[in-house]
Amino acid sequence: MICGKRNNLCMIEGRVKMSSKVKTKLRQVMSFFTAFVLLFSTIASSVSSIKVNAADTVESVNVKTLRAATVKGYGKFDLESDSSGYEVEVQDKMKKATKDDWIWQSGDQGASGAIGEEHLGNAYIHSLEPNTSYWIQYNNIQLMDTENKPMGTYDVRVVFDNAKGPVSNAKGRDIALFDGQLGAVRFRGYKSIDCSIYVYEHGTKNLVSGDAGKMHLRFVDIDCHQAVEVLSVGRVDWAYKRNKLSWMGEAKCKEIGATHGNTVWYNGARDVRDDWIQASNEDNKKTAARYTFTLGFTPSGSANHTFKVRYYSGGVNDIGTQVNGAFFSFDGNLDLDVEDDPFFSGSVSKQVNGTTDAVLSNAKESFTYTLNAVIDAGSTGGTQFTVTDTLDSVLQPTAITAITKDGADVSGNFDYSINGQTVTVSAKSSYLATNPAGTFSVNIATKIKDGANLAPYYDAARNYAVINNKCTLTTNDGEDAVSTDSNTVTVRVPLAELTLDKVADAYEYKVGDTVTYTISVKNVTANSTAYDVVMTDAIPSDLQVTGVTPSAGSGSVDGQNVRVTGVNLGANQTLTVKVTCKALESGNTKELYNTASSTCWNIKNPSGHADDDAETYINSAVLTVDKTVDQYEYEIGDTATFTVKIANTSTGTANNVVIADDVPEGMTLDYDSVEISGLPETVVVPVAGTKDPTNALNPEYRNETETRNVTADKEKSGDNGWKYTINHFPAGATATITYTATANEKGNGKEAQNIVTVTADNAPKAQDEAEYYINTAQITIDKSYINPYKAEKNDNRCDNEYRIYEEETGFEKVQYQVVVTSAGADGTVAKDVVIDDLTLPDGLVLNYEDIVITETAADGTTITFEKASGGNGKTIQYKIAGTEDETNKLNPELYDETEERTPVITIEQSGNGFIVKDTYLEKGASLTIKYDANALENDEVDVNGTEITNTAKATAANVEKEEDGSYKVVKDATTVYINSPRLQIVKEADSDEYGIGENVSYTIDVINTHKGTIARNLVFTDKLETEGVEFLTGTIALYDTNGYELREGTDLAGEDDYTKTAKVDEFILRSDKHLVVDGNYDLYDLENGKNPEEQGTWNLVVV
Repeated sequence: MICGKRNNLCMIEGRVKMSSKVKTKLRQVMSFFTAFVLLFSTIASSVSSIKVNAADTVESVNVKTLRAATVKGYGKFDLESDSSGYEVEVQDKMKKATKDDWIWQSGDQGASGAIGEEHLGNAYIHSLEPNTSYWIQYNNIQLMDTENKPMGTYDVRVVFDNAKGPVSNAKGRDIALFDGQLGAVRFRGYKSIDCSIYVYEHGTKNLVSGDAGKMHLRFVDIDCHQAVEVLSVGRVDWAYKRNKLSWMGEAKCKEIGATHGNTVWYNGARDVRDDWIQASNEDNKKTAARYTFTLGFTPSGSANHTFKVRYYSGGVNDIGTQVNGAFFSFDGNLDLDVEDDPFFSGSVSKQVNGTTDAVLSNAKESFTYTLNAVIDAGSTGGTQFTVTDTLDSVLQPTAITAITKDGADVSGNFDYSINGQTVTVSAKSSYLATNPAGTFSVNIATKIKDGANLAPYYDAARNYAVINNKCTLTTNDGEDAVSTDSNTVTVRVPLAELTLDKVADAYEYKVGDTVTYTISVKNVTANSTAYDVVMTDAIPSDLQVTGVTPSAGSGSVDGQNVRVTGVNLGANQTLTVKVTCKALESGNTKELYNTASSTCWNIKNPSGHADDDAETYINSAVLTVDKTVDQYEYEIGDTATFTVKIANTSTGTANNVVIADDVPEGMTLDYDSVEISGLPETVVVPVAGTKDPTNALNPEYRNETETRNVTADKEKSGDNGWKYTINHFPAGATATITYTATANEKGNGKEAQNIVTVTADNAPKAQDEAEYYINTAQITIDKSYINPYKAEKNDNRCDNEYRIYEEETGFEKVQYQVVVTSAGADGTVAKDVVIDDLTLPDGLVLNYEDIVITETAADGTTITFEKASGGNGKTIQYKIAGTEDETNKLNPELYDETEERTPVITIEQSGNGFIVKDTYLEKGASLTIKYDANALENDEVDVNGTEITNTAKATAANVEKEEDGSYKVVKDATTVYINSPRLQIVKEADSDEYGIGENVSYTIDVINTHKGTIARNLVFTDKLETEGVEFLTGTIALYDTNGYELREGTDLAGEDDYTKTAKVDEFILRSDKHLVVDGNYDLYDLENGKNPEEQGTWNLVVV
């Protein structure tokens, strides 16, 4: 350790002692500027106790003059700056500096003007480390009261530690303590260091405290942007700063980490010599005193130090920039003789909208900055009083609306301007010459610049754009220009958080579909409007934008880029945009992904925008269908086999495919026969997949797929159809459906088109037909006789009664007519018609060469073929399959095609009959066959007296079939009666000889000798050819075979047996009775299969 008196050093027991120096001056007040807690022992005082409340902030207990009442009673400890007469103790590690050490070099205490004739004494140095303390102690300080009586002896220890804020380009990191000036220190390499002051009763560790220890400390040499922060705030009773110092503004305090209201500084570059505070030259001493800060405080009885402050290094340009050492010291002098020096000082504060933290109701709101610049009372001699406010680049000062003092307009006393971002208001020199004082308020109308980028100003929570601002007051007392910053005021621009939800009205579309995107942009901020909202959406090139419809603002389309502008959204308001697009072929089988984005001028979202995406999938398929049937022409009851082939010829998967076939009513579907084959079991399909979270981009959910089973569900379609529903029909797949149907009478005679229809959700409708023709003919046959003789001969014969072919009868012939008609459904044609009459008995000889055939066409046209000849009938139109059907489409132009076909009619003899054939007999047409036969009576054959029932038959190759599968044969029969009676007359007299006058009795027997014949309407005539003989008319009578006399005239039943016309020479008997010879009239019926009860035999009344 080193001790000693200046210029007189000696070594004693390892310690350096300086001779005691008795202090005889007693100052009225002590200054204060540190934050160490001091413990004071009770010290007797002759000064009355004054009750002072401890400060919340030091600034709040600032006094304007040391003559203030609160200052009285704090002058007992008057510590001189000059410590050269004290005994000094220095920490062992501290090294006494030599002239070659850094402290005495030109950058520090060796610099020109650093010290004057009053030297600081010896320097003790050490490297400066953040967590290390360094101390010096001044011992055996004797203090006298105002009556020059000893007040006590004290020791003062000063401890420096907690170095903080390394200066990157400092010349070193060091500390130097001085023994020639109380508490003098120089440190470099750090921006701040703490200073703790301990005032002990001499030779003890008893700290002075309480009212008896009330003292003041004066911190000196606060120049060149240096600052002192009070750390023992609770002990301070009053504070007094000289006119060159100012209270550090809030923003500056925040910048350096100091406490606002507890920190003073010199806001200028002037550097006062470090030792002028103890100068013998009064002017120099007064100058130094103007850079001092004095505190009155009451030491705490419970603290471990007396007082504590923090020193901040300065610099020519700003605080904390000093690369060499910063110098500080303190003492207890008040220098009352310079207290009332003329000064010019002021302060400035700032408000926005009447407060220091204004939240705008909206980002477009104009607001007002108010600059309250104060010229302190008593200020004189000022040469400059200028308030400068440079607004942030996002702000726009629009006008200086007022300059007032106490509400009155004083704008005429100021020069003021707005130059870009800077507002300048400066008191005119003529006005300053009047030594004005008071508060001057400047109002500046301000707004946020349109379109300004607010992102750099967002707070951490992104609720507001926080724009801080302060102004600067520059005063000049004629010596120094001092700039003082105001407090910082805050304008909070409310931000708006946007959410965006983009959805498509579906996931899957087909080519040509309208894709509708709905984009909802919502302001979800409760207290803010979103300004200048912009929504953009880049639509994929595989979609053609067809329209954009916003619920507000205006929409535009530039190629694929959709943009909506001109929208402000209030709290919880939503902008809804509909974007319509057409799905293009180029996008087929692609999943399209696009993102909509929205922002606004005052966007809150961390990314600067809200985004959402939507996935859409274009899937169009092309299905083809080919329907065939195994033949064209069917008969009723035939089975038709239909084949339907469906192919997906595209790259897309067809969805919800419905294959429907409603079979026309002319075919009866066998539903159980319908079968499908060829489809794969599974298919991979793109899917919307995971639900897309809104208001976020989700690329991980793109191109999701799903493997699905291919299903084909069969069901009935109507009463006579089938339908398959296939969920997914893969690209390239082919399905084959087969089924059978039975032709029925409802379709007879018609060509029908059996249409199959294929539909899908995403494929054009496909259709194809199969044509078929049902042709089952129906023929009728009508066989009849033709009897011209009845009318010609008027012989009271029956309609079907003929005579034997002989001269006596005029060679009568039995005449027949067979008519075969195609009588089926319209449109039918009987094919390969066969007509025959093969049942004529041998005694009824066909005249084959006389057969006449007449074709009567459906339109009534006739063609006749005589002499058992045939030929071509009238050409008809016959339905055919015709032109080959073009597949996968309907071909109505090919429906109901026909071709000309000419019927060929032939005839051939078969035994005593004939066979006629006709290749085509269309509906409504007929064949009429006329023929005759000779009824014979001879030794070989005899049909006289018989009924001849004769049957003609007809069939065709497409008529209805019998149960055994053979084609049905139609028949018709007619019965003729061959009746040439053979009469024999036997006349007898009862005697061979008679006398005149005698009665001759004649018996006449009329006998029909041919079995089966009938002699009708007998007329008996007898004429006397002998003269002299007369008939006895009354004796003439008619008897039947059994000998019963028939009644002449009308009987009881009203019937006549006979009538008689008699004269003496002649009589005529006429009878309605027939002369019959019993016979088997049904011989030929039996031969042709009739049963006796069906013969319809005659039931004649016989004579």
